[in-house]
Amino acid sequence: MPTSNDGMIAERVERLEGEVRDLGIKIDGLATRVGGLETKVDGLATKVDGLATKVDGLGNRTGRVEVQLQHLRDTLNAFTSMMGARFDALDHRLEEHHKQFAAKFFDNDRVLTNHNKRITTLERRTRRRT
Repeated sequence: MPTSNDGMIAERVERLEGEVRDLGIKIDGLATRVGGLETKVDGLATKVDGLATKVDGLGNRTGRVEVQLQHLRDTLNAFTSMMGARFDALDHRLEEHHKQFAAKFFDNDRVLTNHNKRITTLERRTRRRT
């Protein structure tokens, strides 16, 4: 029986060696895959760093745009205040001109009415004499 035991052990050892070889091949495949994944992860890390740099650059640009917008707001506020003052001055001048025009027109209307009365009176007098 010792031979049969030795044969069985040898057979088991061969089977185990085959399985260990198969596991070694699978482990080598997994190691290759892990190496590929490491390369991809490193590439992703590089891309993420590049994106972070771009985001920081956009943050700087956003700050500059906000400063420019604030400057534009200040400029527009100053312009509207200046234009408001000019419009108020023009409105005041137009009111003054309207008052002067109304006064002159009223005076002119009274003169014409008075002139018409005088002409009518003169015309009546000349008719009576003739």
